[in-house]
Order: sequence, then C-alpha cells, then structure tokens
Amino acid sequence: MSDFDLSHLLDNIKTGIFSVLEKELNPFFEIMKTNNANIKAIECILKQMPEFKQLEKENKELKEILAEKQDKIPDLIKLNIVETSVRAEVINESEMYKNANLTGKLVNKQLVDVVEEEAEEEAEASEAEEEAEAEEEASEAEASEAEEEAEAEEEAEAEEEASEAEEEASEAAEEEAEEEAEEEEEEEEASEAAEEEVEEEEEVSLVEIKGHGNFYTTNQVNGDIYKIDADEEVGEQVGKFVSSIPVFF
Repeated sequence: MSDFDLSHLLDNIKTGIFSVLEKELNPFFEIMKTNNANIKAIECILKQMPEFKQLEKENKELKEILAEKQDKIPDLIKLNIVETSVRAEVINESEMYKNANLTGKLVNKQLVDVVEEEAEEEAEASEAEEEAEAEEEASEAEASEAEEEAEAEEEAEAEEEASEAEEEASEAAEEEAEEEAEEEEEEEEASEAAEEEVEEEEEVSLVEIKGHGNFYTTNQVNGDIYKIDADEEVGEQVGKFVSSIPVFF
C-alpha cells in the first residue's frame, strides 16, 4: 500500500469519526445550552420576586447595623507581643480562664452600655416626636377655629348674595319665559308653514310595508317614507325606498 493510499485511508477514518462524534454529541451540547439558558432565566425570575427583594433589603439593613455596632464598640481582641526573658513565667490554665472571663465581662459591659445609649436616644426621640405632635395638634386646632370663623362669615355673605341672585334670577326667568313663549309661537308658525310647503311641494301616497305597517311615501321605487300622525297627516321621515326596498333610519 502506497503512502497516498494510507493518508487517504487515515483521512476517511478521521472524517468518519468526526461525523459520528458530531452526530452523537451535538444533541447533548444543545441540551446543555438549553439547560444553561433555562437556569439563567429562572435565576433572573427569582431575583425579581418580592421574597428575594425582601432578603436583599434585610441583608443590607443588617450590614448597616453591624457597621454601626463596630464603630461604637472598640476592638476587643488584641494580640500584644512582648519580649520576655528565657525564664518567663508560664501562665497556668486557671489564670488563662480568669483573663478570658475578665475580657468577656468587659465585652458584656460595653455591649450593655451601647444598648443603654441606644435606649436613651430612642426615648429622647420619642419624647421629641410627642412634643412635635402636640404642637401640631394645637396649631391644627387653632387653624380649624380660624377656618370655622371664616366659613361662618363666608356663609353669611353667600346667603346675602344668594338672596340678591334669586331676585335677579326670578326677574330673568320671567323675561326668559316671555321670550321662550314668543319663540315657541314663532317656531309653531314656522313648522306649520314648513308642513304646508312640504304638503304643497310633494304628493304622498299611502303604502303598506310588510312587518312595519302603513306609511306615506312620495315614490314606492326611490321615494321618502314618512310616518302617519294621529290626525292622518304626514309626519317625520323614517326611511326611504331604494330600488323598491324600504330602508328605515
């Protein structure tokens, strides 16, 4: 077998192995990508939930409280390195615990002092708030009394103005009633004239429309449809014929 045939064979084997691996492993890679995308989406959704926001807020508040406590309480644990002679005395176990107890008592005393200071500050703040509230209530009471007096004066003035306005309104109403009566008479005369003109201009005929009753019309093919009044006069227009088909408005 020549070198060319051997290299060609190796290329075919590599190509076959690559195609098999690509065919078999690509679905797993796609699943991994999809899972990673789903995990990131779920993570984003969880971060937007109210419970997560509340936890973030509480964590921030706790960090701020811890920082304030550390500023108020000095460093309690210190390492002091002192050079001693070779024959330095060895502290026994009881003395070590005794020192530890003293340190613990010091820590507790400092914590108690801090708590008492905070309680005093809170009490002073509450007293200041109560005083401010009392002052606000007093000012509100004064303002309410002033408002009531102003409202009483305004009501008295409003009653006087209302009485004057009623007199003027009654006079104006009488004038308007007279004008309306005159306008109604003119409108009636105009409507009668218009009806007479319509009757003179257009001739109507009686027609029965199935399902609707009797009406007047100017033309049963392309004419207007009018309602019949109680006195059998031509009423208002309610529709018209379009190619002999009645169309109502």
